[in-house]
Amino acid sequence: MAVSLREFTKKKKLGTVFIAPCDVVLSETNIVQPDIVFVSKENGEIITERNIQCAPDLIAEITSPSTAERDMVLKKKLYAKFGAKEYWIVFAKEQKVEVHRLEKQAYVLDGVYEKSDVLKSPLIKGLKIRLSEVFRELGDYF
Repeated sequence: MAVSLREFTKKKKLGTVFIAPCDVVLSETNIVQPDIVFVSKENGEIITERNIQCAPDLIAEITSPSTAERDMVLKKKLYAKFGAKEYWIVFAKEQKVEVHRLEKQAYVLDGVYEKSDVLKSPLIKGLKIRLSEVFRELGDYF
């Protein structure tokens, strides 16, 4: 998933993709390390040598049994509060991805994509990720 996102955004010169570990400083007391982060070139000034200093444009979290509740509830609220425009929750075991877009400081479910689907981002126009390939790769880890 990160590879597809990185290749597309690099080819189109849209911004930068980071893969954990990468600190995202949302506030003095809220520092997170999302699995995948995208910062558009328009927001590139939030990237520093040490970390990302604000909510990025897109965050993706890959859930596991131990992180699922935190990713679906706590991080979802936190990322919305600080203004990440899009949030993907990847359910590796179930082989699906929820894509949420920010509206008025809350996430709205934009789509649920299964293993046989092609994920499309409301934020990154033209991005298409074949989830069959993503889940084949993730299968090695879960």
